[in-house]
Amino acid sequence: MPNLRTAVVGGAVLSLAMVLGEYTVASVLSYRPFSVWMVEVKDSEAQLSVAAAMLSLLITWGLLLLLTTLAGGRSRRRANSVRENRKKTVS
Repeated sequence: MPNLRTAVVGGAVLSLAMVLGEYTVASVLSYRPFSVWMVEVKDSEAQLSVAAAMLSLLITWGLLLLLTTLAGGRSRRRANSVRENRKKTVS
């Protein structure tokens, strides 16, 4: 548990920096971020806010699945080539 403290604090600091950075840059550029838009819309159109949140969640999952599949294929190929090279050196 003591070893996790540093990682948790570091993750919290990075998350806070990312969130504040996104909001600050958007405010400076007079742009409304997606998360702020969803909070503003929920008061007038709650269903639209929920639908946008679900859609963004599904898109994020899809992109992560795609990236994992692409990266996994490369690492599997690399692992197979390493195994083949080991077999050749042993023979």
